[in-house]
Parts: sequence; structure tokens; C-alpha cells
Amino acid sequence: MNENPQSNIVYLRSYEFNDIEIPAPPLDEDDAFNSNPMLGFITYRIPSPHELFGVDAATFDTYQYLHFYVIVKAPDVFGEEQSMECQR
Repeated sequence: MNENPQSNIVYLRSYEFNDIEIPAPPLDEDDAFNSNPMLGFITYRIPSPHELFGVDAATFDTYQYLHFYVIVKAPDVFGEEQSMECQR
């Protein structure tokens, strides 16, 4: 992971939306303060779905559940971007 928590890019993947990777808003100052990439973790609060997609909250009234997987993209030791994703 990037040493600077806010340099780690967070994406969300949802099978309800065809497994596309959705870019999430960057970590805010509180998330960065509570993170420690050198120990292998960042803190991130997931935004509400309507904030994430930039639509009215009523858009999601037909869904009972939404499932998201968190993906963190950061450069490896060679500077190449790597994806880190929790196991499904």
C-alpha cells in the first residue's frame, strides 16, 4: 500500500451492477488519520449508494440488499499498480 493513506485508491465492486468497478470517493482526513498502511490497513467509510452513484436515494428503493466488495489499488514495490481485494 501507499504510505500516504489518501494515495490509495478505493473501488467498489457489486454483482448487482454487473461486477463493474466503481471508483469511490477518496479517503477523507478522518479515514487517513485512522489508517496505517505500513501495518497493512486503511480505514474507509463507504458512502451511501445514492452518494456513490450521484443519484436520488429513491433510485435504490427496489433493492432489498446491495453487496459491495472493496478493492484498493496502489503501486507495488516496482511502481506498478496492483489491486488488493478481499476474498469473496
